Amino acid sequence: MKTPNTFASQNKRLLNLIIDYFFSYLFAVLFWIVCELVIGRQKTVPLFHTFFTPILLLIQFLYYLLFESILKKTPAKFITQTQVLMKDGSKANFVHILGRSLCRFIPFDAFSFLGSTHSGWHDSITKTIVINEK
Repeated sequence: MKTPNTFASQNKRLLNLIIDYFFSYLFAVLFWIVCELVIGRQKTVPLFHTFFTPILLLIQFLYYLLFESILKKTPAKFITQTQVLMKDGSKANFVHILGRSLCRFIPFDAFSFLGSTHSGWHDSITKTIVINEK
């Protein structure tokens, strides 16, 4: 198991959150642009005004699920050189990544790592940790 001094700092976790939100919003905008090109602006604008929040939440869910399950990191974790592991130091499997991705929908989960522990709720519930790579 990794020692506690290898846990990613709260500053890195906050930076991960900001960067990942930026990229997920960017993907939502790109999705909108593709929809406008395929469907046409006249149909896309009313659709996005009605369904923007559910679409954004779905994109954020898929963003975390796909990046962490396939690449084992989100773009922010590549930038900050952090990674997700199980508490015992082993690689997180798809079920744990799916759980982490679903737990992000818990209200205020994004800020739960700012407490006294190094874990957010999506970490503690799924028995995962975020550590520095080096």
